Amino acid sequence: MRIVLAVISFSTIGSVGLVMYGRIRQYRTDLRRDQNAYEGASAIPQVNYLSRANYSPAGHRLLLMFWVWHGVMIATIVTDLWLIFNSL
Repeated sequence: MRIVLAVISFSTIGSVGLVMYGRIRQYRTDLRRDQNAYEGASAIPQVNYLSRANYSPAGHRLLLMFWVWHGVMIATIVTDLWLIFNSL
């Protein structure tokens, strides 16, 4: 049962992140319409899509929530690993 709970929590939080990532794309100011959201000035993709300078002021609030989502996702992964390894 713990493994099922871990899979459900990971997929739910992951889905929320995918939706947020899709919505935040429209506020990027450094990309053309045909560019991938991972592209940008930096060779490190996370710097490109997590940098506040790459977003219009209207997207800053959603970017902050996206940063919080990253923290929640890390906590979810740690919790899920704990659930999985304690059930074995």
